[in-house]
Amino acid sequence: MRSISIKYIVVTVLAAVLLCGCEKGGDDSGSQKEVPVGAYGDSIPVTRGEAARMLSLCIYEKDNIYGQEYTADFSDVKKEDRLYKYINALCRGKIMQGDGGSFRPNDYLTVREASYIIDAADKSGRISLKTDDNTDKSPISYYMWMEILDKLSEADGISGGSETVMTVLMTEYSESSLKGYIITDRGLFATDGYVPQSLENNGVSFLTKDKSIIGIKSVETNTPTLEKCLVRSIDGGRAEVFCGGCRKIFDSDSETSAEEPFIADISIKGGAVEEITPYKNEKKGRVLMAGGTVLFDDGYSYNVDENFFAYSTYDGINRGGLSSLISGCTARVVFSDNKAVCAICEEAPDRNKIRVCISSDKGLYHSAVNIGSDGSFVLKSSDMSSEHSAGETIRLDKSSENTYFRGRLLRISPKGGGVIIDGRNYPGETDIIRSEDGYTVVCEMELESYLYGVICSEMPSGWNDEALKAQAIAARTYAVRQLLSNRRIDFGANVDDTTAFQAYSPENICDEAIKAADGTKGQILVFDGEPANTCFFSTSCGTGAAVGELWPDGEVYPSDSPSYMGAKRIGEGGIPDFGSEEKALGFFRLKDEKSLEKDAPYFRWSFTLDPESIGVDDITVTERGKAGNVMKILAEGEDEDREICGESSIRSFIRPGTVKLSDNTSANLTALPSSFFAIEKLDDGNLCFYGGGLGHGAGMSQYGAEEMARQGKSCKDILEYFYPGTKTEKL
Repeated sequence: MRSISIKYIVVTVLAAVLLCGCEKGGDDSGSQKEVPVGAYGDSIPVTRGEAARMLSLCIYEKDNIYGQEYTADFSDVKKEDRLYKYINALCRGKIMQGDGGSFRPNDYLTVREASYIIDAADKSGRISLKTDDNTDKSPISYYMWMEILDKLSEADGISGGSETVMTVLMTEYSESSLKGYIITDRGLFATDGYVPQSLENNGVSFLTKDKSIIGIKSVETNTPTLEKCLVRSIDGGRAEVFCGGCRKIFDSDSETSAEEPFIADISIKGGAVEEITPYKNEKKGRVLMAGGTVLFDDGYSYNVDENFFAYSTYDGINRGGLSSLISGCTARVVFSDNKAVCAICEEAPDRNKIRVCISSDKGLYHSAVNIGSDGSFVLKSSDMSSEHSAGETIRLDKSSENTYFRGRLLRISPKGGGVIIDGRNYPGETDIIRSEDGYTVVCEMELESYLYGVICSEMPSGWNDEALKAQAIAARTYAVRQLLSNRRIDFGANVDDTTAFQAYSPENICDEAIKAADGTKGQILVFDGEPANTCFFSTSCGTGAAVGELWPDGEVYPSDSPSYMGAKRIGEGGIPDFGSEEKALGFFRLKDEKSLEKDAPYFRWSFTLDPESIGVDDITVTERGKAGNVMKILAEGEDEDREICGESSIRSFIRPGTVKLSDNTSANLTALPSSFFAIEKLDDGNLCFYGGGLGHGAGMSQYGAEEMARQGKSCKDILEYFYPGTKTEKL
């Protein structure tokens, strides 16, 4: 009998009581059982440890759970245990408690304990648990504990989670590398081991939050349908299928005439395929742009489903979003209900070519474009083509676009020389893509031609040959890495020509740049078989930042950095002690003669700021990286205090004005030169900033590379110094 009434919400405990003979839930040690459809856990008692995990995830954000000081001290729960952080959070919040020196995580949660938890967690006082002497020590079922969490959420006692129905594809009990996670048709979810293997191949309703499974609510179906699977092969009574990021092998008697690999919806029961339904509508072609629409190089575009994803099959099997459709590569795009829903990318991108989005004065969109060429050139748009003579200029704007466009794409193909766009001569073909926001201009060129316009846009042409060669290899590696990550697919490009990637301008092509690129042709740096993250910047303060401590994802920094991009000393000795603000201030006030770039203009800088000029009363550094870079500041205001996180956010928030440099010159700046600084608070309320370096501070310092070259170091020496552990390979 089950009775839950809502007046003020009353849970009648008789419904929650389990008598003897029940097994503990959570870890089924890899056993595979058929799970009946319906509510989960009627006959499974919930343990104290499992209840703590679920309740903690409902009450707190995950970062707060992980970030709390460890104070809970129990003999049976160690700090390295999976459950400790959850138990610690609840004990600190006085919502659960131990029994003397133990917590008893493997004991069943009793009715009396559940009543205590409800009283502590329910701030509204609207929930009570009716008990009596016969039920006080009885265990609460898993199902009833989920009901209690629901009622606490309804009463605003906890924040709770959201109900998500998905098919369980793989647990850690069938794949040990998944420790603490499951793979579903909606991706990877954290579980801490509390989803049994018996739920694999079932459609399950979970309570979820922040890609974590809080609890299991019900089994919805034993015969789920997996949508948009990649069927690699059907052979010998078996089907090799990729779904949700994992490979599955099912028994299958199905036959199909679809070309393998293909996209299909697959109905399964247990370990067998019941039905395969291939998607029939697809288009194969060269994809240029993907966002709200996908644009092919024939000029036709199609709407994209919001749940679109793509499989890449040329280097194993990988599943990703729109960025998996690398601009300029061939793909098979699958359609349903007149929308692109999925794609298969079978051909690897050509790493020797790159598509560059050309910026205007107002960003990456142009309101008008002037087109020409040194030689004759052809304009082609869908079924329209026209040839134009050398020296002819065509102005493309709203008044003339219909003369040249059929669809969204206009391609300019020079017969000799390059394409002249707004007075600048670019190599290769150029695409003009129109949209509601204006025209996107994308030049497709050989990678080496691109480098000719990058090297001396990023480093002075008069610098040492070895420094320029190091810059060439770093820039080439960076370009290939960005091509593969494809962050400008929504503009029909792989990169753009701004410092958001690396600066490119045909006006900066010079003999020195050509010599550096040709002298290192095809060479990139790799780490673990992949193009390295060869960030570079202008000037260091004597240290280099760990890349994982510069750019947070929201308010959370990556937990680590690749070894070659960790914090480092740039100069003699080890990383100075930045353990206190006094020590940091001392470092940034001194010239530090042991640093490689002590003579660079931006090696040290300083300025005084009235905090009211940027709308605050005070600024305090609250977190630093290992190399001294500031990761977080607290900006105190009259009405509110703000925590500002991340290198770029901090640098743009503080607007210095006139800054004094190391060489006794000054610069007028609207943003901080770097995030390496310390603050001296003056008696008059002003703040004196002492800092060093120019740029983000991770990877290769360009002034450092030049100084090493002047000392006789080779390009190889420079790259090994700034990217230790990487090696040079040919594309």
